[in-house]
Amino acid sequence: MKTFNIRFRSDEKLKSYIYENEIIDSEDILIQVFSHQKKHDEIENITALLHKLLPSATLIGTTTDGEIIEG
Repeated sequence: MKTFNIRFRSDEKLKSYIYENEIIDSEDILIQVFSHQKKHDEIENITALLHKLLPSATLIGTTTDGEIIEG
């Protein structure tokens, strides 16, 4: 099992991250999105991009009291 963590900055940076880490679309991928955003359209844009880049992956989301990345 491999785990990757990324803080979303832009569509292009996410695309590059997926490419550079050789993440290949698969039904075996679980994407978990942690967000403190209250702006639903921003979250929808990110999830739409993830569905486009990795259409076979399972995508789940949750809110956080604080951001969970790098510890």
